[in-house]
Amino acid sequence: MKTAILILSLFIYCCNSHAVKINFSATLISINCVINNDKPADVDFGDAVGVNHVDGVRYQQRVPISIVCRTPPGKQLELAFLGITSNFDASALFTGIDDLGIRIMQNNQPIIINQRFTLDDVTQPIFYAVPIKRAGSALKSGRFKALATLVIKYE
Repeated sequence: MKTAILILSLFIYCCNSHAVKINFSATLISINCVINNDKPADVDFGDAVGVNHVDGVRYQQRVPISIVCRTPPGKQLELAFLGITSNFDASALFTGIDDLGIRIMQNNQPIIINQRFTLDDVTQPIFYAVPIKRAGSALKSGRFKALATLVIKYE
């Protein structure tokens, strides 16, 4: 009999409940950013990149990118360069040539590919691209190409 009373009291306890309404609200906004006037950005290192001169400094080129956003003041933007990374450096894009990558830099610091970083909506970023090689490797001649997509997220 004691077992039946315990089960009955547990049933009464578990089923005695109250309900509360929860309201959800938000404001949808449009990011409305334009990257490079909706045109691709090209960096051409030319036809004279020396296999013995790739050192992560020589051949550095400015990446011709402009970002124009109409966002509320004081908000931060999250950017990311998306692409296939080299197999030796997370901040270098795959080029199709063994031991050669293209590193993207901002403020003399490498940007990790496929990782977001913040930028305020006031400062126009300046990016650079530079060929790098795996330490201790000997590069082979050949044409190379690397691809990346710049994406912006509003925070």
